[in-house]
Amino acid sequence: MRHVMTLAASATMLVALTACGDDSPESSATTETSTETSTEDCPESTDAVVSETGGGPRRLLELSPTPGTTQAFDMTMNLDIAVESDGTDMGSQSSPPITLGMKVTVDRVEDDEIEMTFVYDDISVEGGDPAIQSQLDPMIGVSGTLTTTRNGAFIDGSLDDPEGLDPTLATLVDQMEQQMASFSFPLPTEPVGVGGAWSVDTSFELSGVVSCTHTTYRLRSFDGQNYELETTVDQELLPGAIDQAGASVEVVGGGGTIQGTSTGSLTFPMALESSARGTTRTEMTVDADGEEHSQNLTTNVEVNLTRR
Repeated sequence: MRHVMTLAASATMLVALTACGDDSPESSATTETSTETSTEDCPESTDAVVSETGGGPRRLLELSPTPGTTQAFDMTMNLDIAVESDGTDMGSQSSPPITLGMKVTVDRVEDDEIEMTFVYDDISVEGGDPAIQSQLDPMIGVSGTLTTTRNGAFIDGSLDDPEGLDPTLATLVDQMEQQMASFSFPLPTEPVGVGGAWSVDTSFELSGVVSCTHTTYRLRSFDGQNYELETTVDQELLPGAIDQAGASVEVVGGGGTIQGTSTGSLTFPMALESSARGTTRTEMTVDADGEEHSQNLTTNVEVNLTRR
């Protein structure tokens, strides 16, 4: 679920940055960054911090996947962005729903470590816009590895180096390597029961803009193997400077909240089904050709993860 939320936040910021520059299919503009803040400015917690232990019986939630197990997922994202420029409502625009397919394989389970590989094996745009589809197609085949503890705590991760991506998408993929911890699913290291709650603080950086995220999980049901969680992600954007397609963009701040539910099993190290929706806001100043403008972007996002 945290992986789904991080991709949603990344996609939101990606659309925001693209809106500030040349968004034509032929654009080859690059993005240079001048980072005023870093992920070190965000709170970080390696392990889940329990705030409520819940009712009995309380049990230790520990992953127990079988090596060789593969699960395919489809994640569909819907984005609607409303723009305000210099105090004037510029209307809103909805991007066509994008579905990203991914396969995850459990490769090794030894002692306290779980090692997985994953590959993005499909991507499609509702309506079949060929221009958008051609920009996204190179993401198919991007793969990586991830190692966690049996409680889902991130140990190590990496992505391959894709070629042929649109510069904006290449920036997103590059930044995703810094977000590998979000693929993990953190579980508390102490017993909890139904109603129990725990939280994790993480961060990621996209094109020079740092996002601090505080994720809270609440156990709604658990039968000893299968679980249902309620999840809330609070996001804060820290100030950051970007040089995008000849326009100087200063992110002043922003943030938002995304809420959802997820279900899964301790026999697989990721949630198997999830859905979430929420709103994020980004405040920026844009300096183009010597003229400075203020822009506020309000993004409504809906994300659904399903087993294929």
